[in-house]
Amino acid sequence: MASELEEKWRSMTLTEAESDALVEELDELFEQLVAHSMVGKLMTNTPFNPEALKNTMRSLWKLVKGLVGDREKVLYQGPWSFDVYQIMVDKWRESMEMPIANKMGTFVEFDEPNAFG
Repeated sequence: MASELEEKWRSMTLTEAESDALVEELDELFEQLVAHSMVGKLMTNTPFNPEALKNTMRSLWKLVKGLVGDREKVLYQGPWSFDVYQIMVDKWRESMEMPIANKMGTFVEFDEPNAFG
């Protein structure tokens, strides 16, 4: 039964119009996510507890779910710090993707609340 289902799934394809529509819809979704995203960096080379950082920022920023909250408040009511280290926060811009990815430390969390339904 499972192999029949897998075989049927593999044989399904999208038409070119369906594929184009899907790509367009995903592009729009991505733009919406980026429009509300931020990037931050804890200015330290010493080890820290990522869970403690996340919990502290959630409390300070009064976030409603996960790491979702009022971006303008977070950006403009700083400066923010954790322990004795400053946290740099900025709006996410697509031009940041590769430079940040190449220099970034440990990935902590990506919060995507109900982005796909």
